[in-house]
Amino acid sequence: QAEDGIRDRSPSRGLGDVYKRQLLAWANRSNRILIAPYDSGEHSDLWQLWEVTADGQTLLQAEFETERWRVAVSPDDRWVASVSGLSAPDTKLVVWEFDSRRVVAELVGADMDYVDSLAWSPDGAWLAAVYYYDCPLDLCARLEVWDTATWQSYKTFGRLPHTPRTISWSADSRWIAAGVSPTRFSLTLYPLDEQQKIRELDYPLTEHDIVRWSPDGQMLATTNFASFGDGDGVTLWRADALLP
Repeated sequence: QAEDGIRDRSPSRGLGDVYKRQLLAWANRSNRILIAPYDSGEHSDLWQLWEVTADGQTLLQAEFETERWRVAVSPDDRWVASVSGLSAPDTKLVVWEFDSRRVVAELVGADMDYVDSLAWSPDGAWLAAVYYYDCPLDLCARLEVWDTATWQSYKTFGRLPHTPRTISWSADSRWIAAGVSPTRFSLTLYPLDEQQKIRELDYPLTEHDIVRWSPDGQMLATTNFASFGDGDGVTLWRADALLP
């Protein structure tokens, strides 16, 4: 058994047979972890909620079946956002209470198809998703933001040529960093404020790259898949040099 239990493939030890449940989400304010199905197959709809105790023991709190995938926990641990359906017209975001698992909202974007990324804003006021949708150019991508007070769509950015691997909110919940612009793979900042414009930086990325804001909002980290092996795989950016 691995020390963290994550690489344990035995269903009787660690956090269960995580080889078949590759999607994980930690709670933000407690030592609880969701293990969710990622691919189809035996037990693919069985989710598990575990608690990790102070002495490192793992306790299975609940098992429940649901046909959802992609998962993100809100900052206050109140809600979980997940994706139901693999393609249009069945795809939608489902928001449910972490503790009771009661569904509180179903969010549907126009012609929403394959959902690639989910992210809650640090203040919990917004939920963002990047997904493909049908358009005259075969498939296009869109970044959409929902207001969690009303669960209504607040803002959309599209049409994007691809979906980025990840999106990340700034600490003040005003900007979303992504690895794709409206025209190409590049580091781009999308504003929540209507008075601000999209800020595309002249920094090419690939579909495999990851972007992450630091918790204090002072730095932004980006991987550079094309340069791995050359000693320059991660770039750190100062936020005050990126934002107006």
